[in-house]
Amino acid sequence: MSGIFALAGYLTLPFSANPAAGADVNVIGMINTLEAARLSGPRRIVFASSVAVYGSDVDGVIDESRAFRASGISAASAAYGASKLMGESLGRLYAERYGVDFCALRFSTVYGERQHARGINALYILEAMQAAAAGRRVVIRGSGNEAHDYLYAGDAAAACVRAMDAAGAGGAFNVASGRSTSVNDIVAMVLEEYGSTLEPEHVADTRTVRSTAHHELHVSTVRAKEILGWEPAVPLREGIARLRRWLDEPGAAEG
Repeated sequence: MSGIFALAGYLTLPFSANPAAGADVNVIGMINTLEAARLSGPRRIVFASSVAVYGSDVDGVIDESRAFRASGISAASAAYGASKLMGESLGRLYAERYGVDFCALRFSTVYGERQHARGINALYILEAMQAAAAGRRVVIRGSGNEAHDYLYAGDAAAACVRAMDAAGAGGAFNVASGRSTSVNDIVAMVLEEYGSTLEPEHVADTRTVRSTAHHELHVSTVRAKEILGWEPAVPLREGIARLRRWLDEPGAAEG
């Protein structure tokens, strides 16, 4: 069907560096996209939202009914999550008022080929791989018990296609692996991938921009499975191997 993948946006790190541009892209940019869809005729919009819309309310199993809570997270993370929630709310408003066919995909931490260095949590994978590849010890900030849900980019893309094909299926959908993985676990997988026996180095976490320091993160993907027919297919260990193969290609890291 005819539609728009609204995937562009400012992530937490660039949002922190330039809040005005972040708000302009994530909020005003979404309004421009919705207006274009309204004026150009029937269009389905699949919006790239984030599990950041839950903020610090991440205890237990998280489904799409969970509310946003800003306490306990950095201002940049709160602003980013709120901007994504605003994008979702604008989409709902345009659906109600103008009949725009809209749904939001709440992605967890996406990683994979063409990995960039702007994702605050995906950086754990990239930094660990760069250190292991160079024969250096991997540096872990803090205890390494901080946990996230890591989603392979190919699975995220498949969810986008499923959502576009599911005309009329509105609302928000969690798109995640459904598995909680600590930074320590990530580093262990990376070291195994590179055959490194170097022990990681733990240092104090002095970052001012960070997400919630939770030790477990369990994101429910039941709604995406039941309505979109989507499930993640690539385990984290395999995704890391695929990312390494891409990084090993000449010129891969230049992007």
